Amino acid sequence: MNKKLYKILVLLFLLPFFSKAQVDLDSLIQHLQESHFEGVISGKTHTTKIFKLTQVSNCYEGNHHYIWNKNKLITLVDGSGKLLEYQTDHSFKRLDSTCYDGYNFGAFNFSYRDTLFSLGGYGFWQFNGMLRYFDEKAGGWEVIPTDKTVPVMNLIYSKTYYDITDKKIYVAYLNPKQHYENPSIDQDRTMYVQCLDLVSKKWWSEPRICNSVAFGQIAGLLTPGPFHLKEGIFVRYDNNDYIYDFKNNLLKKIKLEKKTQIENWLFQNHDWLLFSKDSSLFFYNPTNGVIDTLVLSKSDIIETGIPLYYTKNTTLLYIQNPFVIAGIIGSVLIIGALIWLFFLYNKLKKRNEFLLNAHMSNGKKSESEKVIANHESFRENLTEIEKGLLEVLINHTVQNEMTTINEMNQVLGISNKPTKVQNNIRSTAIQIINKKFSVYSGLADDLIEKQRTEFDKRFFEYSIQKKYLNKLK
Repeated sequence: MNKKLYKILVLLFLLPFFSKAQVDLDSLIQHLQESHFEGVISGKTHTTKIFKLTQVSNCYEGNHHYIWNKNKLITLVDGSGKLLEYQTDHSFKRLDSTCYDGYNFGAFNFSYRDTLFSLGGYGFWQFNGMLRYFDEKAGGWEVIPTDKTVPVMNLIYSKTYYDITDKKIYVAYLNPKQHYENPSIDQDRTMYVQCLDLVSKKWWSEPRICNSVAFGQIAGLLTPGPFHLKEGIFVRYDNNDYIYDFKNNLLKKIKLEKKTQIENWLFQNHDWLLFSKDSSLFFYNPTNGVIDTLVLSKSDIIETGIPLYYTKNTTLLYIQNPFVIAGIIGSVLIIGALIWLFFLYNKLKKRNEFLLNAHMSNGKKSESEKVIANHESFRENLTEIEKGLLEVLINHTVQNEMTTINEMNQVLGISNKPTKVQNNIRSTAIQIINKKFSVYSGLADDLIEKQRTEFDKRFFEYSIQKKYLNKLK
């Protein structure tokens, strides 16, 4: 049979399956080729179709999955292994030779190393987690063994993200109840996260447990269709737009202004085809062939610090998550500060009680009778800096002179510090000396007093109260 006759027969065989595309897809194909696109193409909903095909199955008209592979737009009919390649003459070429269908509804289909893959799906009354690849030479699908099985069925029980850079597939999922299981057995309603390494074909040894704050229920994450970004998968949940960063285990939120722009596109009455590259989001309108672009920069993304999932070993989670570590450190510091303030409060309370009793007992004494109750303790409890400061104040007071703030700053060693810092340190030093004097003298009185300078009322000068001068000397 010559090649020309063969092509005619193939065309006659395929004719019942296809109808002409609704619009010219050349703009989409050209854009994907020129941008060297590699990634995931999603419909606005799971029923999005950018062109019509006549019934490919004898029993149903399946949804479409669009895959960009080897610079070609491939359509996989949901629930089957049927692959259709869009041609430059606006026709379709059947790639597979399989006649089986009904086994992989809701599978995640993608391209890896120029090969078409399909993960999971539902059919024949059970959910599967098989990883399959398309053998171009044989025209059929083959199963690749993995170390375990994770049930994948997008639309109902799972959400899938393809991390192209790290060659990993992340799946957030519920364990579906198989139809053949006893209905009296309660279904596990826990949501999990698993990760498949496409290089080693191995899953995580143990699944992570989803954070209900981030995920809620799978059903709330289904529409509109997601963008697979470098930072993670874009989803809408609880009337907000999020990015699920599975790699770094973080929930990220999109700022209100950008969220509004995205939703203006998604809520239009069009069956968009969605894809992204770098920081750009693309909206392809199959009705007119126009591609609209929206840039989602890093400044449009808010870090919430909320983890997407937890490991069973929570200690490991804390080590891996810097936000959790910061939260723990902050909590420890706050608790420590509260304990310290409680300690100071009790100490101050006892001192006030002591001063009150001392004031009552000394209330009727004359000035000459007022003495430092324990001058040895007062002197011993002064630091060297406090002693130096008192010495300067005493010397100036003896000479009927006031001590300036500059002179006090020199003694305290803070002349080169900012004015605000000088004021705080100087004020604290004076308060401490006065408190020590009150405790060890038994008097509710200040040892060091201040008054405004004559030439500028904004500044103060300091001296020792003269009635205590002789005792200090």
